Amino acid sequence: MECNSLKCAALSMFIATLAPACQPSAQCQTFITFDPPGSVRTQPAGISDLGAAAGFYMDANGLFHGFVRNPNGSIISFEAPGSGTARFQGTLAESISPVGVVTGGYQDSTGIYHGFVRALNGTITTFDAPGSGTLVYNSGTKPVSINLGGTITGSYQDNNLIVHGFVRAANGAINTFDVQGACTDCSNQGTFPQSISLEGAITGAYYDESGLTHGFLRSPDGTTTTFEAPGSGGGVSPGTNPSSINALGAITGYYQDANSVYHGFLRSAHGTYLTFDPPGSGTGFLEGTSPLGINVGGMITGDYQDINLIYHGFVRTANGTFANIDVPKAGTEAGQGTTP
Repeated sequence: MECNSLKCAALSMFIATLAPACQPSAQCQTFITFDPPGSVRTQPAGISDLGAAAGFYMDANGLFHGFVRNPNGSIISFEAPGSGTARFQGTLAESISPVGVVTGGYQDSTGIYHGFVRALNGTITTFDAPGSGTLVYNSGTKPVSINLGGTITGSYQDNNLIVHGFVRAANGAINTFDVQGACTDCSNQGTFPQSISLEGAITGAYYDESGLTHGFLRSPDGTTTTFEAPGSGGGVSPGTNPSSINALGAITGYYQDANSVYHGFLRSAHGTYLTFDPPGSGTGFLEGTSPLGINVGGMITGDYQDINLIYHGFVRTANGTFANIDVPKAGTEAGQGTTP
């Protein structure tokens, strides 16, 4: 079988993830905690297949900066050109590709968001989706996910504050889209991509005119399928919210049931569903399970809130077993804890 270099590189990295040396049990967990110099709040957003982490942090003046933590532990902070310098402005790295290319957004001095992509050599290119707002505070372009080939997805908010999806190819070409059924005249609602696969399939959520969320899958050719997790709907924030898609097309995310409890779901590439909750997940109002990521082997990570409103991380293996992730220094009061 002919194999191009991009797919071969991806395959070799993915095979490594299928045979971990140790299953995610309490016995084989080790933790490294870190903060970039000057950080008062550190928020990692993703990790590459080579072990580089990316995210953002806030300094003592309330300014955001992007960072990359290399596998050797060294940390590089960076700013996208044009980042604002007022409180709560700055650079927000949101995703890192398997090989270490970083994307995210930055807020300029006028409060408008723009996208950026940071290459392996540190070069930063900024961009805006066509139609992005330029007049209204907090409008603009907000990338959220990048794949191995450098294709980026995210959302942008126009001058009417309507949210639309976009996909940016590695060569810089940008296509915009709205999922059919998404409200296109509702402020702060619309189409919200969340994750892009190796082949360029995109998953996320959209809001309809009633304010309900639904899942969508957009194939690389632009065809869109909408879906609902079984049991979704009826709570205070009803609907289905996909968060991640893997290279084989499996999607994970969360939904809220009629009692306003959150549960995890797994949607196969064929459209079949499993719903799940880690042991100890709360069953009260706004408690429950929030999966956030899935790898090619079908392992899912995320967090759950227990009956005391404390957050715990979890890993769910492809066979349905769970392991908790609790960082030793994590807080143990309501609203505190571990969130992978």
